[in-house]
Amino acid sequence: MGHWNYRYCKETVREYDDEPVIYYSIREVFYDGDDDSTIWGVTENAVGVGVDHYASFDTFDPIETARETLEKMMKALAQPVLDLDTIVYADRSETDEDT
Repeated sequence: MGHWNYRYCKETVREYDDEPVIYYSIREVFYDGDDDSTIWGVTENAVGVGVDHYASFDTFDPIETARETLEKMMKALAQPVLDLDTIVYADRSETDEDT
């Protein structure tokens, strides 16, 4: 069974004057298993702090929901930066979900 979390990531996005331009962003990262050692996916773009509201959520508090998301994003800054240029993704053809 997998899980996800936010991670602070870096990637080379272009070159300028023969030097790489590195972009840092918070992304959603998806893992195989219960730890953070086997990554099978990363969102293509950085994530923001938007909040969906459904009318059926009677006790919905958009400020508290945004606060919870920001707290999770802050935890990403305590982890090592994930280098998207060198990441090795898990082979999804052999995961527990496929058996």
